[in-house]
Amino acid sequence: MSIYINACIISFTISYIHDFCMNKIGKGPNLIFFHGGGVRYNSYLPLMKALSSHYTVYYFDLPGHGSEMTNGNPIDAVNKLTQKIKNYSIGNPILLGHSFGGFCAYEVSKNLEDINQVILLNPLLIESKKNFLYLLFRFLILKNIRSIIMKPMIIKFYIKAFMDILINIFSQNINLVNTIKLLLNSTYCTKTPLNQSNPKTVILHGKHDSIIPYNNFQDGFKKITNLVDGEHDWCMNNVEDTVRKILKVAT
Repeated sequence: MSIYINACIISFTISYIHDFCMNKIGKGPNLIFFHGGGVRYNSYLPLMKALSSHYTVYYFDLPGHGSEMTNGNPIDAVNKLTQKIKNYSIGNPILLGHSFGGFCAYEVSKNLEDINQVILLNPLLIESKKNFLYLLFRFLILKNIRSIIMKPMIIKFYIKAFMDILINIFSQNINLVNTIKLLLNSTYCTKTPLNQSNPKTVILHGKHDSIIPYNNFQDGFKKITNLVDGEHDWCMNNVEDTVRKILKVAT
């Protein structure tokens, strides 16, 4: 418990002393990292540090996270991110995103001309938009509780995710309702087909993912997907192995 309290204090302090500008670490080709939903970029620091041995990694808080505000509209969030990245003139980057960050990276890639590659880790690229209350019910009951019953091993992931969200509630100066709307709308909104103008998109997807099942992918996305062993958060379980997989598919 003391470890959790200390984590809350540290995260709370960081959220108010950090200027939330674009950060970078490492040397090498440019890589822009988009973190997963419900947590700040600092939850992915082990992965970004491992990547920094091969790339110059740029990172920041996504809309609805940290002090970055959101109105709950994914399109507005993508436009905000696009402008932010353009302002920094990062040449020929790889866009790398996990989960909600994968959704952001994929959508942002459509608005940038100078891109090396897009690598998505278990991205939100499925489902269709419905009533918000139904989406909330489906997310909490139909999808997650059922997956816990059917796959007890996913409990470990949910406990970790729940702890991360609790820390965020204490540390973030945000409208929590709008952030939840943003994540649900991004998860369940109708996705455009595979961006044929950017053939350099590749997906690394945990084949045991109960949150975003591979079987629900559109055929176009399946063709560019490499299945790996693991659940939705597989990329954080062994960051060295994750970096090896990323390097293998990187152009």
